[in-house]
Amino acid sequence: MTSQKVEVIQEELKKVIGPIGKFVVEKQINVMNEDKDNFPDDKIGELIERSVDIGVFDQRIQKSVKERIRTTLNLQ
Repeated sequence: MTSQKVEVIQEELKKVIGPIGKFVVEKQINVMNEDKDNFPDDKIGELIERSVDIGVFDQRIQKSVKERIRTTLNLQ
């Protein structure tokens, strides 16, 4: 299930910054010393924050993308 959440983050980021969005998320997973296929649920929020902050420079767009991802994943 968690790998599906990672894929949602990748897909939403790709909508904003293009194909590189996938690699931004993968890089952040590596920086966090985690594995995409076994990514811990309790770190999904941190992954969203890191990936969007690095991949999207406009703060208004960052906020919108984060909200969209959290809504899609049913996170608070």
